Amino acid sequence: MNPVNTSEDHQSNIKDKDMEEKPAGKEDIMQRTGRHVTSFMKEYPPLKLPILHQDVEGFSYPIHCGNILDKNIFTPRHDDCMVVTFPRSGTTWTLELLRSIHLIQNPPENPLHPLRTLNHQVSAPWINLPRHRVGNLDNKPSPRIMKSHNQYQHLNILPDNKTFRIVHVMREPRDVACSSYHHIQAINHFFGYMGTWKEYQEHFLEGKMESGDYWRFNEQYLDNKHGFNILYLIYEQMQADKRDTIKTLNNFLGYEKLSDQQIDTILDATKFENMKGTQKSLNDNIKVLNGISGGYKNQLDDGVSKFYAEKTENILGRFSDRLPHSYFE
Repeated sequence: MNPVNTSEDHQSNIKDKDMEEKPAGKEDIMQRTGRHVTSFMKEYPPLKLPILHQDVEGFSYPIHCGNILDKNIFTPRHDDCMVVTFPRSGTTWTLELLRSIHLIQNPPENPLHPLRTLNHQVSAPWINLPRHRVGNLDNKPSPRIMKSHNQYQHLNILPDNKTFRIVHVMREPRDVACSSYHHIQAINHFFGYMGTWKEYQEHFLEGKMESGDYWRFNEQYLDNKHGFNILYLIYEQMQADKRDTIKTLNNFLGYEKLSDQQIDTILDATKFENMKGTQKSLNDNIKVLNGISGGYKNQLDDGVSKFYAEKTENILGRFSDRLPHSYFE
């Protein structure tokens, strides 16, 4: 694996895209797929989406999130690390890899240290959940692991911070769509989604789901206009070579080389069957899925799948040298 760790600005050789481009509308979707999109009849304000949401500068966020625009939600430290993803892109597994590396390389003496618990609400909190769930981040001992699903421009760090460690993970968009549908069904009291699976495939394609448009979200992180210290990882490549993934993350955290035995320990700790409970505090219905890559082939309609690949080419084609060819097929 050769992940791109960049503090450089890749804008110099990139043609600017029109960030105001509108996603496909109802008529376009119906013309392309021949389906009647009934769930357009249930639209929630303020952005007229098929899910409950809040509007933050024109972007949709879950209704239970807060402090989206607060750049001082915590005081950055030299050993912090934040995992940033579009939801359902391998976030939980990546957080658990980081936690396991810390426990091997720098095990906390205090048995009550946040890293000692499997519950990610404590050990690797989503920093934009309500304060009563996350607590005061500055009161948490180092090293801290955090997660965020914020848009690039809404990252809770100042633009001039070039040392704060950020791990960005991308996953095949069609697998993300399938996983996010099951996720929303599990906690639908947060989203109020009334559409069918077939309709969901099209809503996701339009960017009308949690965290907005998958393609625009990741485009901004790949551009990295502020030059943040980002380690870029691809979920499918992580799965294909887990040992190398662990070595890459270990190096990014600034630790000494791991032994083969230590890597074996981390591999065992981060098996999906050993991660039940990482999300328990958010909702008992959420389950860590098996994370199989390519599962969309058994779930996504062929007639819609090709439009996912087409949108990937249209928006992310300029990053084709950094993304798997399968995303475009």
